[in-house]
Amino acid sequence: IFMKIRDAHKFSDRVVDILREERIKQGVSQYQIALHCDISKSALSYIEKHERRPTLYTLAIIASYLNIKLSDLIRLAENTNEQYISSVSYTHLTLP
Repeated sequence: IFMKIRDAHKFSDRVVDILREERIKQGVSQYQIALHCDISKSALSYIEKHERRPTLYTLAIIASYLNIKLSDLIRLAENTNEQYISSVSYTHLTLP
């Protein structure tokens, strides 16, 4: 299945939104994530504001730090819409 660039950006944004929500829910600061991932806090801020696109490596280490399986993160982002993102419990990553 071919994904248009706009759809790919929306998908990437959903993945980042899920990670950001989980980071906040767990009480983890941007600084803690940045330190663990060996990126600057400002780079993480740009990613969370959708001003930069994270690499797969960056997504994987952020997800790992938050105890989220990357495959679950991707699956959740694939099966969700904007309203669902704000209401789902990411701690348990309940998939639809």
